[in-house]
Amino acid sequence: MDTERGPFLVSPKTTLLLRSLRTNTRGIITATVVTTFLLSGLLYASDAPRVALRFVSSAYSNPQNTWPTECSPDDFSDGAWELKSPESYPLEYFLSLYPFNASDPNAMNQVNSPTPEVARDPLAPLGFAGCASGRERTWHLGMHDDGTPDRNHPDLWEYVVRGASYDWVPKSKSCRKYNEKVDPDDFVTMLVQRGGWFLVGDSVTEQHFFSMSCLLYPHVRAAPDYGPIGGSGPRDWPQHLYLNPTSPLVTQLELPAGFDMDQTPLVTFRRVDLLFSQDELDSVHRAMHSNASGDVPITLFGPGASESYNLSPKTYLEQFMQPLPRGNYRTLIVSTAGHWTTGSLPGARDPENTAAGATNPGVYKTFVEAVKVWTSQVSSALSSDTKGRHVLIRAYLPGHEYDCHHAPGPLAAVRPFSQEWYNWSWIGRMNEAFKAAIANQANSKITFLGLDRMALLRPDAHALSDCLHIQVGAGIFEGWSRYIWHLADDMGRSRFDRRS
Repeated sequence: MDTERGPFLVSPKTTLLLRSLRTNTRGIITATVVTTFLLSGLLYASDAPRVALRFVSSAYSNPQNTWPTECSPDDFSDGAWELKSPESYPLEYFLSLYPFNASDPNAMNQVNSPTPEVARDPLAPLGFAGCASGRERTWHLGMHDDGTPDRNHPDLWEYVVRGASYDWVPKSKSCRKYNEKVDPDDFVTMLVQRGGWFLVGDSVTEQHFFSMSCLLYPHVRAAPDYGPIGGSGPRDWPQHLYLNPTSPLVTQLELPAGFDMDQTPLVTFRRVDLLFSQDELDSVHRAMHSNASGDVPITLFGPGASESYNLSPKTYLEQFMQPLPRGNYRTLIVSTAGHWTTGSLPGARDPENTAAGATNPGVYKTFVEAVKVWTSQVSSALSSDTKGRHVLIRAYLPGHEYDCHHAPGPLAAVRPFSQEWYNWSWIGRMNEAFKAAIANQANSKITFLGLDRMALLRPDAHALSDCLHIQVGAGIFEGWSRYIWHLADDMGRSRFDRRS
């Protein structure tokens, strides 16, 4: 089955309850770090998802008072989804555009044509004036470019529109500005003057990139141009957003010395499913089994492995840190866990039971060792940096079990899993392992962002193909982007500006 587009069904027995340690004294800070490692050890040893995952938190692992700005990921995640006002989002009007009559035997074959009003602003239900990226647009948007329903899913028009009708509202007033819409002019100005974003991850991160192409529209152009090849292409092609030379911002911006609109990306996406190249990940696995018997395969992969796309950290870190004009990046945003499965890694073995074959515990323990190595390598690479670059590890997300496309709206609380599917019951533990590796490295340039709760509450906000990928325009990707933008704005030494 194609894990990129296939039907992700039910998932594990996990609660993924999001909690945070909130302390103030220096002594308790030390205790918190110790607790993180003890918890990591517990999770490493346990194979019972329901028991272990009750302890997993995807929030920032250090106490709140160590966060450098007024809104920590903990505080931002402590909120709820609220229906937008009719004035800001005319829900009933959008629903009325393409009603679906399930009793009509020809309903799935109906052909919709946009009204002149819709044609003038076709992506209005998603809150976008347009999107620069041309890759798999209908899949990302849940509708066609003319604003009509996806012809493969005309019955899900209401699902798409209702999914876009909510705003994330943190309880903390100081955090509410972190989810306020950022003017595209200001967003682009920061990326030009303070440095761009480099996204590393799988297809969910690619969706985040696509969302960025909408948030920054019309001031960016996307490359490569997927139009001539039917809106698709190899998944491992680098994708970039560049400053659009036709943007009115061009005459207002103070471009950094060496900045070239044709060569300097504002945002880049690299498809990297497993953090490392295959050879490097095999080396990590072999080191785990240095004293093992012949039960350990020579490779994690092999001919039966599910397809994955991988690069060496050396490759993407060199690209991230390259100087102008080819690079002007400030922030590396990484997320991984979805492809750490027995399908992708059939050679993974649990050091405690190598004869059991490929198991989720074996994959998980490989992940634990891999993120330790990765965090150390990234920390070493950043040691020579003089440009203020930093790395953000965004918590990965499991999907929602059952048929998410019948979900009536957001949840009030994170729902426990009742069954196990793929590696979903292990993703909370993988997030926790990454946090522990970051805490152990103790490099202030590497930070874990536990921004997953807002997505865990949204079974009603998935792509139309499955219950793992997320609907662009539903506020999840957009909320992550706004949070990171405001975080950078609060941490900036000086305000950015433009010519009047």
